[in-house]
Amino acid sequence: MHISMRLTILASLTALVACGGGGGGDDSDSARFVTWNDNANGVVIKDAANESFGVESQSRLVVHISRNIRLNDLSVNSNAQVLAKGTLIGSVIMDSGTNGTRIAVFKCSNGTVMRLEISDNGSNYSHNCTNAPAPSPAPSPAPSPSPAPSPSPVPSPAPSPSPAPSPAPAPAPQSANQCIRLSQNQSGSFTVTNTCNITVEYTYCTLSGYWACKAKPSSSSPTGYSYGTGASSISPGNTQIIPESRNSGYIWTYACIWPGLPFITDFDTRTITTNSRAYGICR
Repeated sequence: MHISMRLTILASLTALVACGGGGGGDDSDSARFVTWNDNANGVVIKDAANESFGVESQSRLVVHISRNIRLNDLSVNSNAQVLAKGTLIGSVIMDSGTNGTRIAVFKCSNGTVMRLEISDNGSNYSHNCTNAPAPSPAPSPAPSPSPAPSPSPVPSPAPSPSPAPSPAPAPAPQSANQCIRLSQNQSGSFTVTNTCNITVEYTYCTLSGYWACKAKPSSSSPTGYSYGTGASSISPGNTQIIPESRNSGYIWTYACIWPGLPFITDFDTRTITTNSRAYGICR
């Protein structure tokens, strides 16, 4: 199941202003989005790519939080059922997080974790439930027994074949930080440009504001914590505006060659300042 749909950008995308500080934005987001009981992430629901979404309390539509994009025709009702154009495709469930926590995730009707994919320009999205394991084929009927052959001389044993070489391990996902260029547009918003000829995935966090660099439990990080938003993909030569970061003071990014997923895992200072250096990994 892989269904393309149209979506709407909620508001003009604004991002980091290079000077000044800002509030966290947590109160407004708690009022705007549904809060899930026992969810360690509060209003945030994760998909298979670890991206962060919310459900608007009034419209019940799904919103990509970091890009501030509403996914039209994709909603979650009061029974936590996920509907695409009114058709039931899955549900929001509580799954196991790290250190005994519980987190909200999108689950497809076929039991797989749902992947929500949004185009670079924010004009289309799709939901993907095709990563379920293929069913095992039905066994073939046993053949009828053949008549026993006449006895023949016992041949000399054939030499044992040499063992087949072990397959080479798959290469680990590689960092693509050299492909990311940060700049500011005329309105003071920060933009991310992919300068390479490959698709990359990137994550980011800011000095303050809603996406401030705060440690969150993560089973994918060697430190047990991660600091960034969910991953966003960007095609070769494309530019994306980073929203909801006004007056947040500073920004850190980490990027990987697609389909690797980036995680900001640590900083080189105990207190995070504009002079701190971020470290990350690709999974």
